[in-house]
Amino acid sequence: DVPSLVASSALRPLPRHGLMLAPASAPASPPTLHQHEGCEGSRRVREALSCLQMEYTLVPCVQGGSRPSPSGATPHLVDGDFESSEADEIVAHCECLCVCLWVCVFECLCVCLSVC
Repeated sequence: DVPSLVASSALRPLPRHGLMLAPASAPASPPTLHQHEGCEGSRRVREALSCLQMEYTLVPCVQGGSRPSPSGATPHLVDGDFESSEADEIVAHCECLCVCLWVCVFECLCVCLSVC
């Protein structure tokens, strides 16, 4: 549905607004997401990966197509030893790989004013 797509994209964290999540370290190889465009769980995982600014390899899957996901379900994420077809588990796994960075605009402003 269009309203939830627009709302989730509009609420994406931006660095200039305070709190931002970013990958703690670059993985040896990016995770691989097997997904189906019309799948709600796949959309949530893609949105989370985008919010977390994580690089990943996207493998589109079509029911009955030539490239099914390893489990046969979507979304399916393969990241080293981690494999899951549950959207909530995938999002939690990706959030654990990220570190919380605080950006304080007021602190920077105070420092600038005291120097001038």
